[in-house]
Amino acid sequence: MSFRIMLYVWSLILLLPLWSHAQSPEDLMENGNLAYMEENFEEALERYSRIVRMGKESAPLYYNIGNAWYQKGSIGQAILYYERALRLNPSYEPARHNLRIARSSIISPVEEIPALFFQRWHDSFIALFSADRWAIMAIAGLFLMALCIAFYVISRYVWQKKLFFALAIIMLLMGITALYSANRQYHLRYEKVEVIVMDEMLHVRSAPAGSGTDLFVAYEGTKAEVINKIDNWLEVRFADGNIGWVNDDAVETI
Repeated sequence: MSFRIMLYVWSLILLLPLWSHAQSPEDLMENGNLAYMEENFEEALERYSRIVRMGKESAPLYYNIGNAWYQKGSIGQAILYYERALRLNPSYEPARHNLRIARSSIISPVEEIPALFFQRWHDSFIALFSADRWAIMAIAGLFLMALCIAFYVISRYVWQKKLFFALAIIMLLMGITALYSANRQYHLRYEKVEVIVMDEMLHVRSAPAGSGTDLFVAYEGTKAEVINKIDNWLEVRFADGNIGWVNDDAVETI
């Protein structure tokens, strides 16, 4: 009898890793949230990271990872995951709010070049929806335009033709606007390469080599856009317009 009990116990021990590995992303998210509320941030990160390794991603998931890193005092990692959350969903306000808080912890934040009012309006408008949602709106607008044209053709009265003609123009403009916005969001998410500085203090150089002259210093959490790449060196542009070269080991891609 004792042998059977021992065999049963050992079977459970051997199957435990398989059971843990087979947990669904929803279970892992729930367990990660529980660990976070218990201030066990290492465990929370382990659970969240396992979801990412499954190939799953979402704005709330990256937001939670950013929160856990922030609680651990890693500003660079926190900003990285808040930015990743906003890449997936530009209108995800919790990530935007916490990103502002995390950026306030950067030792010497980069002063951004002030944008003109219409540029700020343009960027805010584009950020209302993700690329997928803009694309759906574009398809809907063009479909409705075609429908209005069909009603225009079959209408018997002049006032009906005028109405459906005007609606067709409105739907066309809506479709074009949504199509443009989808294209911009696609560029921002998939084509524009941005990085976050991970080193506590990073010397930005004048050339893609260790012998290059130090131009200025960037601190952990600072964001930059990649404009060129040579081997393991990246030429980056910061928000204040300054350009220089950094080693790719010192940054993480958003």
